[in-house]
Amino acid sequence: MNGTLFFITILYSIVTVIGVAVYFVVIASTKRGRREGGGEAPIASMHRAEPWWAVFALVVVTVLFFGTLAGVPWLNRAKADATVNVKALQFVFVMQPATVKAGNVDFKVTSDDVSHGFGLFDPDGKMVSQIQVVPGVTSTLSTKLTKTGKYKILCFEYCGVGHAQMIGQFEVTK
Repeated sequence: MNGTLFFITILYSIVTVIGVAVYFVVIASTKRGRREGGGEAPIASMHRAEPWWAVFALVVVTVLFFGTLAGVPWLNRAKADATVNVKALQFVFVMQPATVKAGNVDFKVTSDDVSHGFGLFDPDGKMVSQIQVVPGVTSTLSTKLTKTGKYKILCFEYCGVGHAQMIGQFEVTK
């Protein structure tokens, strides 16, 4: 887990604990009002507290917004060492270049015919990443490739009778 994900996990955990605590405080305050007077909960004092609950909610949402902004992928994209242009067609992946050096790689994937999936697998057969490819749209997949060897590309979206044979590959060198 990288530092950003760790920070987001801690932030959400803290906010969850605070939220549960506030929930129990609200429940306890309404029950306490009934016990003290023997009647209904003090509605007037609850109405006075409503603006503070709104402020509290606004603060929580603002903290979550700015706290998670660091995890937005398009803000954290590393500068690519290489760019691979990929055209997904029924039933082939056309890649230029077919060999890249290890490092940060941007895959610019397009399709002119139908929707395709772009599943990237390392030389050990483990999935590295994947994206959906929609006709007429250039999708960008940014990833760090550290292992050298032949990587496979598999189509994850049924695209016709030759879908199962739609396998591409490229090589990563040092």
